[in-house]
Amino acid sequence: MDTPPVDSGAAAIAHNHSRNPSYNRTTLPRRSTKGPLDGEDPLAPKSPTSPADTILAEAATSSVRTSPPPAAPLPSSLTAKPAKDLSFLLHPQIYHALPPPFLVPSAPVSPSTPIQELLDQHNCHAVATFAAARLTSLPHLSHPEIFSLLYIRYASLVLLNHLNIAAQEAKALEDISSPFYRDESTGRCILPWELRVLVVRLQGRGPGGYYDVARDARREYRAAAAPKEKSLWKERVRELGMCVTNALIEEGDLAGAVRHLRSLKARAGQDVGDGDGELDARLALVYLKLGDVDAAQRIINSVPDHTEPASQKDALKALLPICAGDYHSAITHLSTPLNQPTDLQTSNLALANFYTGNVDTTITLLNGLVEKGRWRREIIFNLATCFELTGDRRVKAQKDELVEMVKENIKRRRSCLTAADFKL
Repeated sequence: MDTPPVDSGAAAIAHNHSRNPSYNRTTLPRRSTKGPLDGEDPLAPKSPTSPADTILAEAATSSVRTSPPPAAPLPSSLTAKPAKDLSFLLHPQIYHALPPPFLVPSAPVSPSTPIQELLDQHNCHAVATFAAARLTSLPHLSHPEIFSLLYIRYASLVLLNHLNIAAQEAKALEDISSPFYRDESTGRCILPWELRVLVVRLQGRGPGGYYDVARDARREYRAAAAPKEKSLWKERVRELGMCVTNALIEEGDLAGAVRHLRSLKARAGQDVGDGDGELDARLALVYLKLGDVDAAQRIINSVPDHTEPASQKDALKALLPICAGDYHSAITHLSTPLNQPTDLQTSNLALANFYTGNVDTTITLLNGLVEKGRWRREIIFNLATCFELTGDRRVKAQKDELVEMVKENIKRRRSCLTAADFKL
């Protein structure tokens, strides 16, 4: 029976060596080594190949795939391996009781309600509670069922802003890169992709944790034969590149995030302003966070006007005067009549008005978003802050009215908002 993985910290042993004189030792040339991300790069542009190269590649592939006829199968009693024991993930002590939801639903939720129905209603609190209950109560759960419930539990906790609880519960998985989570016959990780990527973040493994996942993703990309499967793994490698960027930003290494994003552009054979507009947008945002407005402006100006979505470049342009402290120019830019102003543009316009002292205008703009059913955390929090800054003695009443407005707009759909989002 397999045992659960145990994190083993590498013990550093210091040896006191006395320096010995060298005796005409011959210096060996350094061997060329390859890292986990070397090899065939799914993010690199495809170079044209000659017909001879294609024939050689096909011949090599066919020779590799050719194998002798399989031998007669052994009796199942000799080949069957015991399934991995995941019972250590089913202990009730692992899963924490959640505080009651702030926006209480009008009708109680039946315990027999399918999780998918609760997901469709955005009832993250009930989803997280039911996932933990089923993990600890249902007998004979298969491995896919356990991993699916774990992902639902962790993702719901993240949406509820209970990151500390999710991080503590994710420790139960311990070292997800250990051989315990590998299929003994294929060597592949048995954890689903979405769960594995999420756990890397929750366990705080930093950028290096994603490189272990990227090694497997590139291996799957090279082994994939169908174009659809190859495209899937290529997109996953690209997704991991963005995860590394986010991890670097969370660690405060903004300069490292810039270098990483530029390396992703270089791997794709693109210069700034070419190809992937999402990479350019992220790079510009990191430069703005660094305070280098000029570098961000050069990137934004190099992005073609036809880049999709078209509103993305306009939103980035509006951020330039805001980050430079020129709020009046930002208001002028954001107030330009548009066919369909986005929620992001309206929110940025409210922010620019806030910094110019037009708090009443800010409240009007944010209230308009809430009335349209846009109750994202940052909008609710900014609106509650504006209530506090007006100096009105009815601040508590205004916040209560805001809570009722959100409840009315939510109706059957649930929300992950908490009392802290309303500053109550």
